[in-house]
Amino acid sequence: MKNWKNNIYEEKSRAIPNKKGVYFLTQNLLPYLADNGRIINFSSGLARFTTPGWSAYASMKGAVEVMTRYMAKELCSDEMGWITGERIEASGGMLL
Repeated sequence: MKNWKNNIYEEKSRAIPNKKGVYFLTQNLLPYLADNGRIINFSSGLARFTTPGWSAYASMKGAVEVMTRYMAKELCSDEMGWITGERIEASGGMLL
């Protein structure tokens, strides 16, 4: 990974699927979630802790966390079940 000054477009572009994948997969699966479905999104501690060279990846994981909180507000009224944006500790790591 490269630092912010040297982070080239191609490297940032490789991180974008971390956000787009969650968004479009969830959107396409909404019809299947109506019958007691659940959404589980995974993020990274790098969204909250600064590690030089990981800005592109961390910013996309941060976007996943924010998107999850918005999904909880926007989708819970569709009777899809309870959706949380809660961080939990599991196997020594953090999950959202």
